[in-house]
Amino acid sequence: MFKDTFITACRAHHLRLETEKAYWSQARRFILWTKSKSEADLKQSATEKFRSYLSGMANVNPDRTEVGEGYSASSQNIAFHAVRFLYEKVLNCPLGDLSNIPRATRMGRIVDVPDDATAVKLVNSVAGDSGLALRSIYGTAGRLNDILRLRVKDLDFQRKLIAIQESKGGKARLVPMPESLIPELKQLVRNRDAIHNQDLAAGHGWISMPGMLAKKYPKDAYSLGWQYVFASGNLSTDPITGNVGRYHLQPITLQKAFQRARNKLKIRRHYTIHSLRHATAQFWERSGLTVSQIAELLGHSDIETTHRYLKSGKRGVTRAPSPI
Repeated sequence: MFKDTFITACRAHHLRLETEKAYWSQARRFILWTKSKSEADLKQSATEKFRSYLSGMANVNPDRTEVGEGYSASSQNIAFHAVRFLYEKVLNCPLGDLSNIPRATRMGRIVDVPDDATAVKLVNSVAGDSGLALRSIYGTAGRLNDILRLRVKDLDFQRKLIAIQESKGGKARLVPMPESLIPELKQLVRNRDAIHNQDLAAGHGWISMPGMLAKKYPKDAYSLGWQYVFASGNLSTDPITGNVGRYHLQPITLQKAFQRARNKLKIRRHYTIHSLRHATAQFWERSGLTVSQIAELLGHSDIETTHRYLKSGKRGVTRAPSPI
């Protein structure tokens, strides 16, 4: 009963499928924790249940009784938004002031950021579309999903720009297209055109479009411009519409390719794909760009976030004498 209503609300608010799944997972966990059998049960003492559950996540795993199994800050943050969505968007039950709810504290860590030579070795050691996607991430400082969600229409070869339309928080921005990648990207678009024509001939070739655009421009869902640049090698069925088309490469595909490259090069530092974004930001700083310019290219609303990117991984420390 709860799931169908919850999923309907998610789709009415145009949440991404991965967000929908993550939200339902956390909402279901909360519903089981409250032992509610109906909407009326959930609405009873709603704010207190919400506060108790989130407080427990900050300190104790709500599914267990043992102390010391608190959730990570990111998991608790997802739960916070998922349960709030459940009450306010699904049950139409306002929760009021939530500012005094205890929240888990994110642990501070030093991000391992590769130097320029190491970053280039890493992205160049991966072949195929995955390698080009990684080079695009490094060249534009895009997030992993920023690059995977690129559509063919987002590549402006004439002005040498890339439009990142479906970024974090629904924001969009323009970034320069790396000169060295233009021939590879042009060839990839030609390949996508050939494969798309084959899909159309087979009665497929559909692709999902954001928001209500599919209803406004139904024919565009079969156009080359809306196809993903870094498309999957396999056709798949859309779980919402039932249409068959090519989704983009899965993030895990690039993550595994990056890890294999790291192991192949015998790199012991824990570099991740997101480390490339930090590395590019620091490269831009050394190249003379201002912090505000870098923030714009990274898509940051808060310039303090950009400052953290520019400081991360730098090994400058105070040189103190050793006692031994």
